[in-house]
Amino acid sequence: MNSLSISPITAHIGNLSCGDEICFAVSHKHPNTVIPSAVRCVVNQTADRLAIVDWQGELLHSSVAFRKAWCHHQAPDSLCELTPVGSWSSDILAALNTVRAGESATLSFQNSALFANSESPCDAQQFVFSPLFDDNGQTLAALIRWDEQCDLSSMHSQLALAHQRAADFASASSDWQWEMDSELRYTWFSDRLSEFYGLNPDDYIGKKRTELAKEKLDQHWLDHVAALEAHLPFQNFDYQLDLGDGEFRWCRINGVPYFDKDGEFLGYRGTGTDITNIKQIEREAEAANARFMRAMDHFPGAFLLIDPKKCCVVYNAKLLEMYRLSPSQLQPGEHISRFLYTVAGPYLETSSEEDKKTWVERRLNWINGSSDLSDVQLHGRWYRAASHRLPDESRLVTMLDITEHKETELAVANERLLLRSIIDAIPDKIHATDQAGRYTLMNAAELKQLGYNTFDEVLGQPAADDYNSEVARELIRADEEVLERGSAILDREHQTVDAEGRPRWMTCNKLPLHDPSGNTVGMVNWERDITDARQLAEQLRYQANHDTLTKLPNRLSFESFLNRRCSEIAEHGGSAVLGYLDLDQFKIVNDTAGHAAGDKLLQQVTLRIASALKNDEILARLGGDEFGLLFHRKSIEAAKQVSESIVELLEDYRFDWNGSVFSINASIGLVEINPKNCDPAIVLSQADMACYSAKDQGRGRACVYTQTDTTHTKRHTDLQAAAGITEAIEQDRLVLYAQPIAAVDPSGVSLSHVEILLRMQDKNGELVQPGGFIPAAERYGLMNRVDRWVIERTLDLIPSVLSEAQDVGVTINLSGQTLTDESLAARVHEQLYRSGVEPNRICFELTETAAISNLALADEFIGAMKKIGCNFALDDFGSGLSSFSYIKNFPVDYLKIDGAFVKDILTDPTDQVMVSAINQMGQVLGVKTIAEFVETEDIQKELIKIGVNYLQGYGVCRPMPFDENFFKACKYLTIQPKKAA
Repeated sequence: MNSLSISPITAHIGNLSCGDEICFAVSHKHPNTVIPSAVRCVVNQTADRLAIVDWQGELLHSSVAFRKAWCHHQAPDSLCELTPVGSWSSDILAALNTVRAGESATLSFQNSALFANSESPCDAQQFVFSPLFDDNGQTLAALIRWDEQCDLSSMHSQLALAHQRAADFASASSDWQWEMDSELRYTWFSDRLSEFYGLNPDDYIGKKRTELAKEKLDQHWLDHVAALEAHLPFQNFDYQLDLGDGEFRWCRINGVPYFDKDGEFLGYRGTGTDITNIKQIEREAEAANARFMRAMDHFPGAFLLIDPKKCCVVYNAKLLEMYRLSPSQLQPGEHISRFLYTVAGPYLETSSEEDKKTWVERRLNWINGSSDLSDVQLHGRWYRAASHRLPDESRLVTMLDITEHKETELAVANERLLLRSIIDAIPDKIHATDQAGRYTLMNAAELKQLGYNTFDEVLGQPAADDYNSEVARELIRADEEVLERGSAILDREHQTVDAEGRPRWMTCNKLPLHDPSGNTVGMVNWERDITDARQLAEQLRYQANHDTLTKLPNRLSFESFLNRRCSEIAEHGGSAVLGYLDLDQFKIVNDTAGHAAGDKLLQQVTLRIASALKNDEILARLGGDEFGLLFHRKSIEAAKQVSESIVELLEDYRFDWNGSVFSINASIGLVEINPKNCDPAIVLSQADMACYSAKDQGRGRACVYTQTDTTHTKRHTDLQAAAGITEAIEQDRLVLYAQPIAAVDPSGVSLSHVEILLRMQDKNGELVQPGGFIPAAERYGLMNRVDRWVIERTLDLIPSVLSEAQDVGVTINLSGQTLTDESLAARVHEQLYRSGVEPNRICFELTETAAISNLALADEFIGAMKKIGCNFALDDFGSGLSSFSYIKNFPVDYLKIDGAFVKDILTDPTDQVMVSAINQMGQVLGVKTIAEFVETEDIQKELIKIGVNYLQGYGVCRPMPFDENFFKACKYLTIQPKKAA
């Protein structure tokens, strides 16, 4: 928009004199727009024919009278199109060139025929061309006034009409008019000023506006004063009008300069408008906007308000901070696309302009679309952007920092992926359901078992559809119970069939899922196939209660039968007979033909003994060549008859082994169990003594225990004397032996530990093996004293015997009786301190029976010793079910695999499987395994192949005295590394 100054014109335009200055807004698109409104009204309604043209004669604006003067209701696009005379076009262009040079020009002609619509039928026509100047004095366009040479009265009439129109407009307007002289002092006000505000115009006449205004002379005022001094038109200048008594009103004024015919500045004329209400609204809007911006400063994210034309309205500092921009790069009123192009720069630096345009258009479409969320990443931070449509079709774009949320989402996603990987790696079947029993999760194992390829195939499907028909009702009820009560069901077993129709045993755990409020929203079902475990448990249970060689009940099982029967007799009366059978000459077979022959003999003997018994009579192998017999409903006489028949069967039997024939017989001791004699330990001892009496009487017979039999009394005395353990301890006749335990490594085996073994010298200096005195010590409660002696003597000898092997550990056996000593831990701790032996070199070895029979004490002792650094080994592991049942509760460091499995590992597949299973269990639990009874190099190779950690037995090294020569003997004689197979 350009301001145009009109040079003085000879004739009046309406009520404006020839010196008036008029401001027009010239626009090719809006040629009829005239500012201010009062001037526009005057120009448009005047009877004068007025038009503005450019230098080619193109009309930019014209009055109604001008348009009517032609034979048209609107003026032509160009003056040159109307050619009343031949040279008209060239004359017009010449006149325009004169005006362009800053001077006026006049064209006259006689031709009324072309102007039939003219209000005055004058033939003489005149065009007066005047220049229009901008603020810099440059000519921008030409003002044309077209006059008809009519009589003066007509002109006065038209002038009066124009004055009346102007007066009417002024009367109808709410604005007031004013005029000031060349000194910028007010010279006149219209009546509206007094009517509206009750002011006396005389109070303001002769004063300048700067004297009346209560606003300080800020830049706003200085710019206005500068415009006045430059004689430029002005618009929309706001200031306060003093009404007195402290009352002020806001005014908005517009003014144009006016000049005389010679162009001399005469002053200003203009209008004023009361805008107090508008200012009040603006202040309220500004206050509201300020409150809004203060609130937005506390908004956790960025926001941007965009008007319906996609121009920026307002934003907060967080937006610029997010995009790292300055305020100059996002100005209110600018189209949002400019901001988007600025943002796109760093991200699309190497992209083509077309790509940038597409990028910007896509985001403009997003802004103009729905309010769906969109996550974007800026400078390493994540933001969630949303575009909200407001009622006036503007848009509010918000961006919240969700970096922590994204990181949490990523962590959760990774955890879910990890969880998915874990549950898919679990061989058990796992699935989860919602409250309605529909699948929400299923692992790979269950998908495979049910015949599905992906989880999508079962998502949302009822879980009950996949239950086997035989157990469907039970499992559905269990699911409903968990969902209704919100409580778990643990270790519930049921039987089903697999895809091939084979029966399988399953155990399941059903756990409820709760929301944060504690409401049950679903459940997890964890199902494990325990068929193999049950079979193994049955096998282990059988092995725990049966002798692996003869398949008879073992000592533990027999003692259980005996205890129950004794309890029944003690409570309800009745009687039974206990028999103790010992084979004679069995040692001859073992020593002559070997253990394999002895094992075969035991199996055949078992069959012959069993053939003489009825179904309700119990036969058990108590150990070695000893058997137990329990006759439930026989008298002592009848039991003796059966026992004698057994003796005869064995006497008639001949055992043939590789051409060698052996005869064998048995001695049997019998004792009656009745309400007066029903202590299990006592009757077992009595039967044992009766058996020895049978041997003393010549063997091959059955002998009944009686209280008055002097033979039994003598036998009892002899057992006490034979033991002589207390005396041996006091006379220092106990001797320590040790057997090396070799560690398996890639190059073979090497010395790792030594197990302390005990021998006893009799009064003649002969060594007595442990079997000759340990059972008696255990029977008569002397093992605690024996073990204390062994511990003390071992700790004393370690520094000297193993001085050359500081890394070799020592294993000490403890009996079950010793574990009952509550002072044991303190005593061991004291002796370790006294000897100076590092606790981590000591490993205490407990037998299965000792550990289980003293479970609480064993656990307490182990905890105390491990706290100071000692290690523990569990001996004879696998000989009973208890080993597997309690191993998780004992923090042991070593498992010693029962030698009964090791010695036949090359010939018995069951033994091989058991050794492998025990070793694998140990590795899983982080416990090292030791195989005992390693008697040959072939067994050693097989155990190394299985992965056993340590080896012990005659095939590695025999026991030797634990003295100063021990390390030298085992180092140079038998413990050299052997190549692994």
